[in-house]
Amino acid sequence: DKNNVQMHQKIANTKNLLVDALKRMHLTMFSYHDTKTKDAGKAWDHLSAAYRHKMSVLPPWNGQQEMQRVAMVKQVFTRGFWPDDVGSDSQVPIFIIGFVRSGST
Repeated sequence: DKNNVQMHQKIANTKNLLVDALKRMHLTMFSYHDTKTKDAGKAWDHLSAAYRHKMSVLPPWNGQQEMQRVAMVKQVFTRGFWPDDVGSDSQVPIFIIGFVRSGST
């Protein structure tokens, strides 16, 4: 029923907030040990804990969905999408530096 759904949404939201707080705390402790105490072991432990917390609330990897996403992008960005005088024919990979990160890699 509707109340049950709302209750589960509140629980999920609360869990996400708590996990985010724990993740941020561990990232802060990672930074502290990495820069102040120079204790690489403790820094790594906190970084690993932050990662585990982050991953605990993400949905499982869906390879099929990602393959569909890539296929859709390939359908849109075919030869002819851009004017002829835009881009490069080189197959050498490039690295873009200076873009703001969204936090997902």
